Amino acid sequence: MSGNGNDFQNNDGPVNEAALRESDQIATELETPNDDRSSASGDMSGIIKVYDPGSKSEISMSGDIITAIGGSCELRASLHDVIIASSGGATYYSRSHQTSPLILSEIHRIETINGEASRKAPVDMTTLAEMYRQHYQRIKAGGFGVGRNEHSRMQRDLMSIVAKAAARNASDIHIVVNKDHAVVRFRVDGIIEHINEMQPQYAFELLSAAFVLADTSDTAYQKRAYQGARISSLTSELPTGVQSLRLQFNPLANEGRYLVIRILYEGSGIEVGLNDLGYSEGQIRQISIMTARPVGINILSGPTGSGKTTTMKSILESVIRRRNGEVNTITIEDPPEYIIADAQQLPVTNAKTQEQRSEAFTQAISAGLRSDPDIIMIGEIRDLASAELAVEGALSGHPIYATLHANSAMDILVRLRDMGIDDFKIFDPTMFCALAGQRLVRRLCPKCRMPLNHSEKAEHFDKLLIDRIRGMIGITPDKLTGPRTLYAAGSGCENCSNGYRGRVAVSEIILPDERFMAIMRDGHRYEARKYWFEEMQGLDMLGYAWIGILDGKFSPVDVENSVGLLQPADVHRHALESWFGRHGGNSVESG
Repeated sequence: MSGNGNDFQNNDGPVNEAALRESDQIATELETPNDDRSSASGDMSGIIKVYDPGSKSEISMSGDIITAIGGSCELRASLHDVIIASSGGATYYSRSHQTSPLILSEIHRIETINGEASRKAPVDMTTLAEMYRQHYQRIKAGGFGVGRNEHSRMQRDLMSIVAKAAARNASDIHIVVNKDHAVVRFRVDGIIEHINEMQPQYAFELLSAAFVLADTSDTAYQKRAYQGARISSLTSELPTGVQSLRLQFNPLANEGRYLVIRILYEGSGIEVGLNDLGYSEGQIRQISIMTARPVGINILSGPTGSGKTTTMKSILESVIRRRNGEVNTITIEDPPEYIIADAQQLPVTNAKTQEQRSEAFTQAISAGLRSDPDIIMIGEIRDLASAELAVEGALSGHPIYATLHANSAMDILVRLRDMGIDDFKIFDPTMFCALAGQRLVRRLCPKCRMPLNHSEKAEHFDKLLIDRIRGMIGITPDKLTGPRTLYAAGSGCENCSNGYRGRVAVSEIILPDERFMAIMRDGHRYEARKYWFEEMQGLDMLGYAWIGILDGKFSPVDVENSVGLLQPADVHRHALESWFGRHGGNSVESG
């Protein structure tokens, strides 16, 4: 699934206290020159020999145990029972887990870093435990030289940066390295913030260490290539609350390097409902209808970073709970980002070029369709092949959930037509039965928000924006605008971060009927939207965002930056009047 993932920042406070404490702890560790972790990274001149009962033979390893704590391919302690590798080219893994995807992934990662193993074989778990025991015993006894592993130190420096970002509930970390300087920036509540600067050589080494730590299909780090990777909590010790990191390495024109780290957070055992994400009660009822249908394709659209991943996770988990876990839910993602409870998540792997990625994605979808699914989720419909497979899944009697990059719910149909799907399939409401779009908007802090005319940030409200606000007021029922005050962000307080308290989704949902589809098929977009608003009691993202402005939840500037200009169509008047008639002027949370 694409998107931000950590796309929603709904914490009541601006700081993740657990992550903040952990960042301080990591920073302290970085200043400690000789700790237990660094002592495990030296070269081991001796040979470890252990008798393996399963193979009835003696197993030996020479060189450094690179999967030990502090090694260049360090594994978390919980994986020491199932895999071990040495710099001498030997890799052994648990006989009981030799078909585990995690083990296969770890072997691939180790060989990416250390080269292809000259010896690779399954052994008993007790054999693995004894090898690690001998290794650490020799370190403790000082039986061979020890020294600080530079990659391990840099990797912990990287995790210190991640911990600090997690303490701020940042969605992304940007590390930009130029020839003469490097900068670190965090994206917090959708806004880029400058954090600090560092020496370029140090930053280049930091990026190289990040690549070594990650799962990647590339065999080597290439400073002049585009490379993607992922660091998972299953294989690395990540800061508290962080589930995984998605890395994108980019070359810069000035021989620099640019790394973007998307932080994906754990749910901490808390079920995040759609209302927590910003969906209104009316929209949640629409989603209930959508998920009750036994067949058909349900598509969620939006740009990168619009929260599609988090919303789709919430929808799927609600469906699985409602069905008491008695369904086989399969997801196809590139790569899997959030862990979805009780779902089988199939990754798209070993794809370097766009063509290979498209082929691998298509293979994964085909495999999912052959794996006895009850529900299928496609992380992203990206081309004609994946779109046709989604249609095939629906035609075979499965409910299909998918994401798509499109500007709006209505534009989903246009994108599918541009991809090459036949009209008789696209415009069949029993085939494409739910269309949704969403954006993320920063939520004003209710404690320190300021009326527009008193805001310290009033310089952002130019004459054209004021004119557009008046235009929106002009098409809004008087009882809805009445005594309400429009707000902007304040200067910040102890309850928020710079006047904001996270981001929430502003969404639109269409459950199309035959008439709506017929109008869209004939290319009459205005008439289709009018029918949606007037006959289907619909409301688009702009309408919901405007109600959020009237509620004091959003600033007009933030809505225009995230959703679109406050330029209503004539049909918005009827839609808002209909919404007001149904909800009596209550807040958008009831709408």
